[in-house]
Amino acid sequence: MSVRSFVAPPPGFRGCFGHRGAAGIFPENTLEGFELAARIGVDVIETDAHVTRDGRVVLLHDPTVDRTTDGVGEVASMTLAEVQSFDAGARFIDGEARPFARRGLRIPTLDEALAALPDARFNIELKSEVEGAAQVLVDTIVRCGARGRVLLASEGGERMNDLRRIAPWAPTSFSAPEVFGFISGLHEEAYEPPPACALQVPDVFDSFEVVTERFVERARSLSIAVHVWTINDPAQSERLLAMGCEGLITDHPERWGAVRRRSRP
Repeated sequence: MSVRSFVAPPPGFRGCFGHRGAAGIFPENTLEGFELAARIGVDVIETDAHVTRDGRVVLLHDPTVDRTTDGVGEVASMTLAEVQSFDAGARFIDGEARPFARRGLRIPTLDEALAALPDARFNIELKSEVEGAAQVLVDTIVRCGARGRVLLASEGGERMNDLRRIAPWAPTSFSAPEVFGFISGLHEEAYEPPPACALQVPDVFDSFEVVTERFVERARSLSIAVHVWTINDPAQSERLLAMGCEGLITDHPERWGAVRRRSRP
């Protein structure tokens, strides 16, 4: 097997990844949610990126604003001003209440998040299918001086190839096709991994157990970190950490301290 060329992540991309900030207790992918996650003590903030009609990177999971705001429409068809005119706390429900509605929360830009949290590490998944989105994302990261504190992700194989071509300096995770290839090659000595440093996968997909002892063992033998999503149960967290998984992506980072203490050898 030849030695692959890949970029290792900067130090600290392990432990607790705050999923979309702290999505279980605060409106997801908001600047205030990221700040809360940082105060709780996450090791990495996990977020998602789309590109507006006027070429700005905004942090939002879905291609539309419908699910998380009081607005309707596709991000790619809107300007930044239009995207940020909606209430990003409007849809968060706690019991029967909407405690964050009309509190001024909005969809942030990547520039705003990187500036507000200058010491935070970000795991950024490019979801935008806008042509040139990878270039816009990379240009934003470089302009903000954040090259040393990002790990780039994308499920789409073409988007991931674009990111690696445009930013050969950037550490990346496996795309979805690459994950399937890794699983298919678990028992093949000749398997050649892609130039990625992390497998970011669910513990179970449908009824298929993804993260097995063999999966983690093979990844570690190839110097590939295993980050598992979305893990909110402390017992499940402890089991995965004991297996050797290096990162857990969670909606509830406030539970992580107890997990970390119980998981220490």
